[in-house]
Amino acid sequence: MGVLLLASIQSPVVAIGALVLLAVFTAVSMSVLSTGFGLLLVARPAQAAFGAIAPSLGAASLAFGLWYATAAWSLAPYPS
Repeated sequence: MGVLLLASIQSPVVAIGALVLLAVFTAVSMSVLSTGFGLLLVARPAQAAFGAIAPSLGAASLAFGLWYATAAWSLAPYPS
């Protein structure tokens, strides 16, 4: 997105301003989403269920990481 944005803007000053704006609001949106997800995890209902779902979340994360690594090494196919 940033490369397409910079390529379409003729003025270097405007391009730098647009890139700074994109970077700032990307960081803001990631912070807001991370904070919201963190608050969701520490809420009482989630805390009560977290002990039960933590092993399945860990197993899913491990399975995804193994698949991603084998696909990156061309040992497993990417879905088309």
